[in-house]
Amino acid sequence: MISVCRKPLFHVIGITPQTHLWVKILIYPLFFIPTYQFFLMLFGTLLGQFSFFWEKEKRMGRWILQKIQSIFLARLQNN
Repeated sequence: MISVCRKPLFHVIGITPQTHLWVKILIYPLFFIPTYQFFLMLFGTLLGQFSFFWEKEKRMGRWILQKIQSIFLARLQNN
């Protein structure tokens, strides 16, 4: 499903085959990780498993925030 969305979205934001690879590498996760999460919740809801997937989403969100906080705290302590 995400691969179906990639071409139209890249076209809308102006990503072409001539765009540098490092730009594509930076943009891809910024757009498609949230897209994946959205479709995961959508299909989980359609299949009657919303609460299961919502708990997984919350746990993953907390894990990501914890990692980000630890990175910023380490940088603050070094300064």
